[in-house]
Amino acid sequence: MKWMYIFISDLTQNEYDYYFSLMDANKQKQVSRYKNEIDKKRTVAGEMLARRMISTYCNVAPKDISFESGYYGKPNAKHLNVEFNISHSEEMVVCAISD
Repeated sequence: MKWMYIFISDLTQNEYDYYFSLMDANKQKQVSRYKNEIDKKRTVAGEMLARRMISTYCNVAPKDISFESGYYGKPNAKHLNVEFNISHSEEMVVCAISD
């Protein structure tokens, strides 16, 4: 298992904009409805970490990763043999990945 973290205060506007643009339309709408900017940043930071880690782990470009909901609603990367989990608390967002 590997993991990576980021403090949301370290998330740049360029990173935010880029990874927000990679989200599917439903997730973008969900994030846009959040009233609290910190919640928006946490969600985008989680997306960024998941895409970066899956990209490295599976040798695929971050923009080519698609997510879908599993049986119990847990997101997974379509057509990739990888498991990941995102968690956050206050300023920190963490992503862990494994096959």
